[in-house]
Amino acid sequence: PYVGSAEDLAEFQQHFEDWIIVAIDVEGIDHIPDATPMEKLSEVGVAFIDMRGSKDRPKEPSFNNRVLAERIKLTHEIIRKWRWVTEETCPVHRRGSRGKWRHAAQPYSSQFTYSHISNSAEVAMSETAAYLRWLKTCKRTAAEVKSNTFRNVAVLFWDAHLEVFTFEAAGLSSDLENDRNIFFYDFQKFAPFGKRCRHW
Repeated sequence: PYVGSAEDLAEFQQHFEDWIIVAIDVEGIDHIPDATPMEKLSEVGVAFIDMRGSKDRPKEPSFNNRVLAERIKLTHEIIRKWRWVTEETCPVHRRGSRGKWRHAAQPYSSQFTYSHISNSAEVAMSETAAYLRWLKTCKRTAAEVKSNTFRNVAVLFWDAHLEVFTFEAAGLSSDLENDRNIFFYDFQKFAPFGKRCRHW
């Protein structure tokens, strides 16, 4: 749903109160000339929160961002061939500036969960797609299981170009886009973000 006002926000919250909300971010070594998205892919991060039962959550101030954060589950995959590429080892960084902007990669480590090494970009993306399909089956009611009904999953991207290109390059876009329970959103297109962060 389009969100452009406080009333829309309340409707938005009600719409997603029984969904699983997923955020996916992929990173790539994007200065490699003539490389495909899969050749550049260095990391895949996934975070999700199950909103089922959120309408029953406490209304008192003690239910805050910390409580929500504790409900978020995360995975982080590093592609094996890029596991040692850091600010100190990146050849482009060591050569100095590239035009106006200096490349300043940071060592690959996750602040919130243990990182895992994936043998290839193809394996990491296939596992991510399988993860999304698995989420549809989480915490289903007995009635949902009996009727073969799946949960709805909303996948949020931040400026979805790289993610979309990577899913396409992995041959997963059509399969996921045709899934009736998985929906994709580009977070920068949400109206509240545009109103609060016009400088982006």
